[in-house]
Amino acid sequence: CPSTCNFSSPSLKYPFKDSIEFQRKLLQRLGESGFTISEKQPDTTMLQSLIKKYQKVRKLKETGKISAALITQLNNTDKEKFKRIVIR
Repeated sequence: CPSTCNFSSPSLKYPFKDSIEFQRKLLQRLGESGFTISEKQPDTTMLQSLIKKYQKVRKLKETGKISAALITQLNNTDKEKFKRIVIR
């Protein structure tokens, strides 16, 4: 892989142990998909709204809640697909 490859995007693990770290990674993954919040520390209502928007676009059940299906979808980014191909 060329030195320009960047594999720093962490995979989300669900269920999670560290809620602060999970929220950071969740916001990063949502941002990579074009869903962002301008607040550095969004409240629960903001997160639920952002997750619902993502779920609607991805045709997932719109609950605004974190689920295994949501995490799987967020981890299935183009960058992750590329990593799986390169590793094989």
